[in-house]
Amino acid sequence: MLRITLLPLIFCSSVAGLSILDQIHWIDNPIPVCDSNNSNNSYIYCNGTLLMAVNFHELYNDSKTFVDMPMRYDPEYVMKQFNAEFHNISIEKINKTKLKTFVDEHFKPAGSEMMSCTPMDWHPQPAKLMSIADPQLREWALKLNAIWLTLCRK
Repeated sequence: MLRITLLPLIFCSSVAGLSILDQIHWIDNPIPVCDSNNSNNSYIYCNGTLLMAVNFHELYNDSKTFVDMPMRYDPEYVMKQFNAEFHNISIEKINKTKLKTFVDEHFKPAGSEMMSCTPMDWHPQPAKLMSIADPQLREWALKLNAIWLTLCRK
């Protein structure tokens, strides 16, 4: 994700003749997302036995899905339940089906905390698009514009 984000910035910087470093806003004391002082979720989403078990057993096709799943309960409760269910079992010996059931019971689907929305300035038939003379191109542009209704999340 970072590479994709920086590529246009690097391209634009080279075109504008500015160094990439000139455009970065530096933070004096950054707080790492996975710092336990920053979030009590760090031992679930950043490190710890639960995350290692989910990744080891490949419950999902990628390592991002699980960390995008919001918890149904408080992190301490989730870890207490996990430790009670899988106490003294090495990660390798955890039953994959039981682990998947545990995750399904304690986490919501990835992205479910995000709600659909309509962009405040969105219009189904913007004047600029309606001024396109070619009917097929105009129809394509309107369909492209409608995608904003799918993309918008809050």
